[in-house]
Amino acid sequence: MIRGSTSVYDPLYSYPKSRYEPSPVIDLSSPNERRRLSASAIKAFLAITRRWNLRGQEARGLAGDLTLDEWRAWGRHPEPVLEQSSLIRVSHIVSIFHALHEIHGEELADIWIRLPNTNHVFRGECPLTVMLMGGTPVIQRVRSLLDARRFGK
Repeated sequence: MIRGSTSVYDPLYSYPKSRYEPSPVIDLSSPNERRRLSASAIKAFLAITRRWNLRGQEARGLAGDLTLDEWRAWGRHPEPVLEQSSLIRVSHIVSIFHALHEIHGEELADIWIRLPNTNHVFRGECPLTVMLMGGTPVIQRVRSLLDARRFGK
């Protein structure tokens, strides 16, 4: 609150009117929101693992070091409700997949994660190995790297 103001909202310091309305913030702490998003997240993730030819252990690692039972539950019905961390990881993986397909042709996009990469993030390793070793922070960094490349930053 501004000194001397009796309200949190002060028109003098508010944003100007705009035709743009941002999307509402999704409350990932809500089980209902997670339930709503989980089925499509799992479906997208499983499709990406097939396109990238990931082995079970690699896919489970990218999903957040799921146990074999947790991984199998992703393929069964009723669909599980994912935790926040899994939804966030899957979101990053989906964004990485889309970015690769915008930056590279179809064939290269699907094998890129297995190719040695000289970018400082990967230190000559393949991106899959580095993402599996580094977990969510590295997956997020790979997404940022590809987004920067995709959007020319």
